[in-house]
Amino acid sequence: MLTGVWWSREDFAQMGPDDAGGDAERWRRLEAEALTVAAGMTDPEPRRIMHAIAAAYRRLADRAELPKTGK
Repeated sequence: MLTGVWWSREDFAQMGPDDAGGDAERWRRLEAEALTVAAGMTDPEPRRIMHAIAAAYRRLADRAELPKTGK
């Protein structure tokens, strides 16, 4: 079962460039966990949703690894 923090669509929509938490490792762990859950699913629609969640975590990890702009 997923143990990380889940974010709503509204949370993602309100995030700015400095809101990824600066913890890429955390987001990568959540991505891997979501992919593990998806791999155990047999219904295609929930599996697709879990893959979308994993992709969102990957984008957050990528954003967290960007250098801060100082703005």
